[in-house]
Amino acid sequence: MKIVSVVFQSTHNPEEYSTREYSYFAKIPLAVGDIVLAPVRTSHNTAKVIKLGVDPSEVGCDIRLLKTITSLAGTPAPDQMTLDTVGASTPAPTF
Repeated sequence: MKIVSVVFQSTHNPEEYSTREYSYFAKIPLAVGDIVLAPVRTSHNTAKVIKLGVDPSEVGCDIRLLKTITSLAGTPAPDQMTLDTVGASTPAPTF
């Protein structure tokens, strides 16, 4: 998995992002500028991808501690999926 850097969206102004960068693994294909759901302690926050292919030596911590981005903003993160979001558009199988 590639390492990416993100900045978090401001809680006061959704048009603004913090200046501090955070590193994450990316399980999905991403581009600079993509808006993602980045896992934090017990939930996910909206963040913008600002760098791709970050070298592990640039991370500043043990890379085994990095969390993983698994979805773009606007799509539910895997641990937030419910019956309403999983297979909602898929018809039930007939037997």
